[in-house]
Amino acid sequence: MKEKVIVIGAGIAGISCAYHLDKKLYDVEIYEKNDYVGGLASYFKIKDFIFDRFIHLSFSENSEFKNDILKVENSYYEHTPECLNYDNGLWIKHPAQNNLLPLSLIEK
Repeated sequence: MKEKVIVIGAGIAGISCAYHLDKKLYDVEIYEKNDYVGGLASYFKIKDFIFDRFIHLSFSENSEFKNDILKVENSYYEHTPECLNYDNGLWIKHPAQNNLLPLSLIEK
């Protein structure tokens, strides 16, 4: 009998955890509070437009990771991101915590 493992959350970390535990022959169940998977990297549609749920992107070049996403979501949108954060008249490249150079010392 396989050992049962419960994973809380179907974001990228939860899905990855469940996938790798399943490969190790555990009996895995995922519990997600939302009616969609992907967590911060998920999206929603309004008519024909697709919006990121949060500014959260995968910069992975790992083909195994991309294939794992396809196994869960059946879609994978690939594009060159041009994400910026706006603060006090300045556009700061995303992720902001890695691109604070334009900010004053006090703001940093």
